[in-house]
Amino acid sequence: MPNTPRNTLKEPTQQVALVLASVALAALARSALNPIFGHRVSFITFIPALAFSAWRGGWPSGVTALVASIVAALLLANPLHTGVALSLSDQVTFLVFVLIGLSICAISGAQHRAQRKAELSAEEARQAALALQDSEARKTAILAVALDCVISINSQGRIVEFNPAAEKTFGYSAGEALGRSIAETVIPPSLRPAHHAGFAHYFATGEGPVLGQRIEITGMRKGGAEFPIELAIVPMQHGGTAGFTAYLRDISERKALEAERERMARRERRIAEQLQEALQPPLPESVPGLTLASYHRPALAEAGVGGDFTDVFAADKGVTYLVVGDLSGKGLAAASQVAIVRNMLRFALYNGRTLAGPLTTLSRTLTNHDLLTGFATLFVGRYEASKRLLSYVNCGQDAGLLLRSVSGQVELLPPTGPILGGFSEAVFAEETVPLEPGDVLAVFTDGLTEAGPTRTALLSGAGVAALLMKAADFAANTPPTAEAIVRSVMAGVDAYAETGVRDDQCLLIAVAD
Repeated sequence: MPNTPRNTLKEPTQQVALVLASVALAALARSALNPIFGHRVSFITFIPALAFSAWRGGWPSGVTALVASIVAALLLANPLHTGVALSLSDQVTFLVFVLIGLSICAISGAQHRAQRKAELSAEEARQAALALQDSEARKTAILAVALDCVISINSQGRIVEFNPAAEKTFGYSAGEALGRSIAETVIPPSLRPAHHAGFAHYFATGEGPVLGQRIEITGMRKGGAEFPIELAIVPMQHGGTAGFTAYLRDISERKALEAERERMARRERRIAEQLQEALQPPLPESVPGLTLASYHRPALAEAGVGGDFTDVFAADKGVTYLVVGDLSGKGLAAASQVAIVRNMLRFALYNGRTLAGPLTTLSRTLTNHDLLTGFATLFVGRYEASKRLLSYVNCGQDAGLLLRSVSGQVELLPPTGPILGGFSEAVFAEETVPLEPGDVLAVFTDGLTEAGPTRTALLSGAGVAALLMKAADFAANTPPTAEAIVRSVMAGVDAYAETGVRDDQCLLIAVAD
């Protein structure tokens, strides 16, 4: 709160006492002059008391002294209270005293008001100065402990603020940096032309493309070493003129970590590609009686591999096995199971004359020895080109589709047994269908049938069949190739799914010659 003006007494009783005392002294002086003035009304001795009271207490004290002086002067002029009327000269003297007294009170009141205003202004200025000091102290404390570098420059591009974090990052002490050109201190030579151009552009147009944005750029240490920084610049006022404050952060460590992560990601991708090639060997260049094409996409793109696979290999002359499998799970965990199933399946098929027997033995082995962490579905086909016969066993997988070239109708190749590795006593049946030239066989995993914008709006087997019929347009002059059918079907799956891949996807297309 502002202080009370120094010439104003704090307590009203003290003011009244001072007024009465000064008037009493004036009255005593008037009494001493009775031999000269007699009983005439005289106010001259009260003027000093009036002036003193007004000076000390302002308008209120002055008016109080004026009234007290009039009373005292009248009592001294008529001590016996005879009620004698004032003479004309006394009346004039009385009026002159009142006017003089009121003038003195008015002047003193104005002086007191001016003094109080000046003292209040001085107090406000003092409080503002204290607030500014506090603000500067807080600012200094914040800058001292700030983790980011804070560098301020004036309109000439000279550094006016350089906090401890900036000292540590750039290698200059504040004493060295203050007053230096920002361009020559922390900006690499290659970026200085752009800095100067941007500086001039701002003062010419008031616009700055990078102002208020966080960008990554290159900074320069005291020794000239360049390093990556994150930078944000805001325009500010410095000493009444335009300037800028830059907030910077050394991101060398972050960039190194990002580079290391990218290196590791590339390494993991190479490993995944090599693993995928081992688990998902390319299709044979030629298969007796069939033209083949396949598609595989893992749900976890970062892993590069998954639990879905195809395997096409020859057994006896003119006999080819067609396998599409789906191991539960995703990524590397599922891919590790692929190698077990794929290799054991090949061994079983190489040593069996039928499909059902080897698959029954394989399922029992996987189950009894806990070789799978989950389960597997398989479609295993055996095509004899000379007889144009396809024998198959479907172990709990989505029904295969056989699109007939003559009728244009789709036949289902449904499951002939349960999932693989789920039951130790599982038994699988074998079915056989003939293939005619141009017939299209489609075998796929549930990544296609369960594709959809939501988990309740799935493509289903019927949807895949519709895409297959559209892709294999037998009315065309030139029947589509197996590759073209794969591309068309998967484009349709992606268009229906909308939201991307949720499960591993695998498709094998075989066109009978």
